[in-house]
Amino acid sequence: MVQTNDKSTLNFMDYKGLAISVLKKLNAQDSWDDHLQDAYLVFLRAEQSYDRSRAKFSTHFETLLYYHFLTQFRKASHQAELLQKYGPQLLPSTAYVWQDNLLTIDILRNAHLSQREKLTTQLSLQDKSIQQIALLFNQSPSTIKRIRKNIRQKLIEAGLTNDHSWH
Repeated sequence: MVQTNDKSTLNFMDYKGLAISVLKKLNAQDSWDDHLQDAYLVFLRAEQSYDRSRAKFSTHFETLLYYHFLTQFRKASHQAELLQKYGPQLLPSTAYVWQDNLLTIDILRNAHLSQREKLTTQLSLQDKSIQQIALLFNQSPSTIKRIRKNIRQKLIEAGLTNDHSWH
């Protein structure tokens, strides 16, 4: 249960039907359990941003939920279109990662990289361009450059390279 500013309580289970209704409106195809977990997180965010003078809580929650899922579904659709258009060459080759490439293994084990940084490293080592990586992640090229800069810094900190020009 979550308390609102006026000391009344809101319970997600009371709004679960509303969440399901939004998912049906958007023709959700994936796991409903995952979507309901997302809905709960949106519920918590909605409770924090709720202003009683502007709307009913259910209206506020439904609006946030609708646009949250709409964004998620659009991202998934965009990635599916990219895969269909460019094929599997944009996806990292798991065979490459597990080859006897000691540098790759050292980087992935010792540089304390996030999943996105690991994937960016793998794609970079496969000679994928910044533009190709940006398309796969649905990000701008400048975001990929920033990720690569962070990777470079982590590699230096881990003692895996002293080459400041790796990119």
